Amino acid sequence: MRTFTPPSSRHLICLFVAGSLTIGIGATPESFGFDASGAAPDRHSQPSPPPTDDQLEEMFIAGPSALASLGLKTIWQANVAIPERTTAIALFATDGDSVFVMDSGFHFSRVLTRDGTTLWTTALGRSTDRCIGVNRVRYELDLRVEQPKGEDQLVSEHRFVRELLDEVLVLTDTKIIGVDVATGTIAHGHTVRRVPRTSGVTLGKHLIFGAKGGQVVWHQFPLGFFSFAGELGGTIDQSPILVATEPMTIVAASSNGTVACLRAGTSRQVWRTQLGGGIDHRIAVGADGIYVACQDHSITALELTTGNLRWRHMTNKPLVSDVFCDGSSVYLQVSGDGLVSLVANPKADGSGFARDGVVRWKCATASGNPICRVGSRILLWDSPAKTLTAVESTNGVVVAKVAMPEVAQMVITGTVDPEVYFIRADGALQRCASTTPAVTSANASTQADSRSADSNQP
Repeated sequence: MRTFTPPSSRHLICLFVAGSLTIGIGATPESFGFDASGAAPDRHSQPSPPPTDDQLEEMFIAGPSALASLGLKTIWQANVAIPERTTAIALFATDGDSVFVMDSGFHFSRVLTRDGTTLWTTALGRSTDRCIGVNRVRYELDLRVEQPKGEDQLVSEHRFVRELLDEVLVLTDTKIIGVDVATGTIAHGHTVRRVPRTSGVTLGKHLIFGAKGGQVVWHQFPLGFFSFAGELGGTIDQSPILVATEPMTIVAASSNGTVACLRAGTSRQVWRTQLGGGIDHRIAVGADGIYVACQDHSITALELTTGNLRWRHMTNKPLVSDVFCDGSSVYLQVSGDGLVSLVANPKADGSGFARDGVVRWKCATASGNPICRVGSRILLWDSPAKTLTAVESTNGVVVAKVAMPEVAQMVITGTVDPEVYFIRADGALQRCASTTPAVTSANASTQADSRSADSNQP
């Protein structure tokens, strides 16, 4: 009679490893030495040569050498599973583990950031709907649960159960749609009383956005009602900025030249300043200041906590881009001068600020919107020309300029050494990261959510 000897722990580990290899992610017949039909390959066949540099450049939306010149590297590239006869039109990077894609048919997809896997795709509406912004929220909600009615009870009893919800809020021009992150099912949908004009930021159970009529609106999204609003007047074209002061505040600007700081929890006004010209470009927050480009050709720096004037620099030329602050310097495009860099907190003799501002350098050959800092370089995205330019922050010299004609949208997850995403109309999505750490670690902005590199995008 044969006896059975239990396997040793070493045998079990070997069996486990072998089983893991056979069911690994992405396992295919080719990965085990067979062709697609399952037949063994010819033993005398030669392995295919590695791709050339030119082939690698064509394989990716942005090739390895092009990215390296910008201080970036590829993490992965994947294809988002969007339905046929649609094109990818918007990309939102709202959370560390996922990005979200909207296509022309108003289908909404969740993509994992670790490997580019599309988890689900949900139809949210009609192709004529307009997506303004996307925010991911996690919040607790007390849900009513009915208890079974006993034989001697006339009325059924109920209790409340507190649940932690994880949702994505999709803001359109008429409503807010809540989508369950795990399944992609629509959890709720509410009509908004104030027509949104900008994407929003979230705090607690409120979505805060700029609305038609020059208002900053607080919308309570779990139950779907308007809470309160801060009145700025004019038109608010850029998203409010959530600033991590104590307590939290909201900073917003209007086309009538108003800049206001509001309590994020109550909408109560902290301070309000009227500047000499209208504001139609994104403002910047950094180095305890607010930096604003006005239509009177001035760049103005305000104190974050009081709204008092730090300095104002007059250019006598139109300012034609958003303002970007990397914590130590301010960058923007000035018509005829190109990219201009100013000192964020210029000190004069004594303890005050240099009231006229201090220009560090000008670069006439750098075009595009300054969007972020990667290492020691400032990246500028020129949406009409589809070019990404890197400028050395210390001296204003153009380091690289890369044409990206296939990019439908570029999104960054922050302002200093962010992750960068490129998406193509056919759904190809590329995730990139910085190759070097930033020279300084100063926060350029405390805004919670990422944004598109295009100023006309949420």
